[in-house]
Amino acid sequence: MDVSMKQSHALLLCGTAALCFTGPVQAQSRFDIQLSGDAYFEMGLVSQSNDTNLRSTEARNRFRLTVTPIGKADNGLEYGAYLRLRSALGTGVVDTDRSYLFASGAYGTVRLGITPGFDGEISHLTNGTGRPIAYLPFGLYDHAAAWVGPTGGAQGTDTATGRHTGGDLRGGVGGALQPPATLMWPWLNADAGATKILYASPRFAGLQVGASYTPRNDSVNTDVNRNRVGSTAAAQFTGSFQDIVEIGANHKATLGPVKTTLSAALMAGKATGSGVAADSFRNLRGHIAGVRFEYGGFSVGADYLNYGKSGQNARYAYMDDSWSWQVGAQYASGPYVVGAAYIRTEDPGQVNRPGKRTANVYEVGTSYTVAPGLRLQLQYDFFDTTSDKAVTAATGSPNDRAHVMLARTLLAF
Repeated sequence: MDVSMKQSHALLLCGTAALCFTGPVQAQSRFDIQLSGDAYFEMGLVSQSNDTNLRSTEARNRFRLTVTPIGKADNGLEYGAYLRLRSALGTGVVDTDRSYLFASGAYGTVRLGITPGFDGEISHLTNGTGRPIAYLPFGLYDHAAAWVGPTGGAQGTDTATGRHTGGDLRGGVGGALQPPATLMWPWLNADAGATKILYASPRFAGLQVGASYTPRNDSVNTDVNRNRVGSTAAAQFTGSFQDIVEIGANHKATLGPVKTTLSAALMAGKATGSGVAADSFRNLRGHIAGVRFEYGGFSVGADYLNYGKSGQNARYAYMDDSWSWQVGAQYASGPYVVGAAYIRTEDPGQVNRPGKRTANVYEVGTSYTVAPGLRLQLQYDFFDTTSDKAVTAATGSPNDRAHVMLARTLLAF
């Protein structure tokens, strides 16, 4: 490929990103290919109230490999692509959860493809706002919830007895989102895992702003989905939102020995209809705010997330908000990290019929770095979930309590 064609490709990417980089873009003759990734192995021990026909022990593992070709032009423009492969599904199938083009220069950074939104990826993970979680594996805020209940935190029914099984941590607008989220998740993630356009500004006087646009939160890669209604004419909202717009900001400051990070974001989108005239799903409306303070090895932070009545069916006479707040603290000293958190959540439980559920989660954890990139971790969570689903002699109470103890080995390279 000659230099003029490389210039055209770089300028096309710049134009698509709606950015203007002054001066000619002279590209280098080759890309640098970066390989990175992470893996964990985890053993769990669970003691749970609604655990009919459930084992108390299990093990699981995950491996992720990231491939990043990067080029850099003479004027400072850095550009390339990012692909993250995962061996994580129970079927053993390898999938992708990141796949995008990017360009980064003096006027900011643009991503085009599958990436989380500005609030989650940029504010929370990259800039470290909200409650600190260095004792958890690779940014997984709700890691222990997967061990509660028969299906990754969702409340189920025992096939043999018909009784409630597992804690009610999924469902509602959280479970309907793409991908499904537990009540513990502290990001505006209704657009996560979908093809989008994302922009993040450079930092001025500690302030960074960003925005994203997602055509559909259930459309990825080469999928083309132009439907205005869902695939089934059902009163249950399936979690599909369209034309999702997110705007957010974060600010970093140092006041003497104290480092402060603040963030806030808003999200709005149109709910996909069911095709049934009586159904009227509420559009997506969400907002979040987070804060973190750091002093020496101490960190303390909190988040508040509210989805309002997003996704609820207005044909039913109930409308409880979906919200959560959480607070946490940790201390790091050399290779050691210890931390704790409290999470309180509430939502209607299901978006197509009356109901309400709450969850209180108490968490402690510790991490020890054995060698560069190699860590050992222990984590304990206590889940106290309540639900006003009907209680009968056959089903029993849907309320649940669970103790979850996890031990894991992590590798990052």
